[in-house]
Amino acid sequence: MSILDSLVSLEILAELIEQDDTSGLRVFLRSVSADDMAFVARKAASRGAIQSLQLLLDMGVSPDTDWHGSLIGQAAEHGHLDCVRLLLERGADFESDNPLLDAAMGGHLGVVELLVVKGADVNAGLRGFPTPLAAAIEFDHPEIEAYLRAHGATELVGRGIGPGKQVDAQPGTLREQFEKLFGAAAYWSGSRIPDTASEREVSEPGLHVFLPSDGSPWWTVVTDGMSEHSMRGAVADSGATRAELVLRLPPSWPVGHALKQSATEAAWPIDSLLMVAEYPHRYGAVLRLGETVAFDEPPAPLHPSTKLAGWVLVPGLSLQGPCTLTRPDGTTIEILSLVALHRAEIELARSRGLPALMKALNWKSLSLVLDPKRPSQAKKWFGLF
Repeated sequence: MSILDSLVSLEILAELIEQDDTSGLRVFLRSVSADDMAFVARKAASRGAIQSLQLLLDMGVSPDTDWHGSLIGQAAEHGHLDCVRLLLERGADFESDNPLLDAAMGGHLGVVELLVVKGADVNAGLRGFPTPLAAAIEFDHPEIEAYLRAHGATELVGRGIGPGKQVDAQPGTLREQFEKLFGAAAYWSGSRIPDTASEREVSEPGLHVFLPSDGSPWWTVVTDGMSEHSMRGAVADSGATRAELVLRLPPSWPVGHALKQSATEAAWPIDSLLMVAEYPHRYGAVLRLGETVAFDEPPAPLHPSTKLAGWVLVPGLSLQGPCTLTRPDGTTIEILSLVALHRAEIELARSRGLPALMKALNWKSLSLVLDPKRPSQAKKWFGLF
């Protein structure tokens, strides 16, 4: 049984980490699995338990272990300079997870200075989302802002961390290009309800549905038709004015039923996907990377079966980099994913900015798969920034 399933074990662990008791921790770890070691290391890094963290690294835990966030990111976010230094000495990757952003959000100048000296990119950021400089400004850390500017920081919006994904221009349909990204399509669904009310002839896009697989154990639903219309402005830094949307559903989701009938408990995520896809063409809106979308004001639950009330647009394949298709005619299509948000999370993004939303959701380890029962992560952040 995992220690995560035992309240007593978690309480013992919390006490050991709080006291940085390596003798007691060594005994405790005898009954801990390799998978749970990552959880223990995360606790040590986030609490600044330097001796405990060193013990775990000596016992074989990788400095790049990632359990809902990297070790160096946890240490940087909470300002534990000694832990950050230890992890760097042990070879922790300070580029792919961007701990500099965590340190800037938290206002930890010493950690920022150490990471910059070690070579961290001051302009790095998840694509379409705030950079360390933007976080320093948003969270009112003028010393960090000045330091970053003095060391070359100019960008407020990230251009991606790590390689992007692009499908080469080639003859063929969007479906053929989607299959290069998501595998063989299981279903194709045409427009369910043609629009008759709009002055323009706008109808729902079609949908490609991709089966869960070993590499992607979830349903992937992708629009096809939204990109037939150009928006009035760029979607992202690719310059694309056309986009298609991706929605990921749990493997147990009754997708076949959802495709046949709208306005049901099974269908509401797909209904929402199609409504978002229609926004630019029905209302002339530009859907930009990082933007939140709600159908009611104030945001209301998307369906009686969930408290989720809207969406945020993120990069199509992962949060780390761009995802575009380039058609043979040279037209670039941006692929964007939908991540569902609670009303409080939408309001947090609107009132405090995207850095606050990123921090609340533990953005770098956020799952892109819809979880209708996910609790809101925003309440505990209001009033803290």
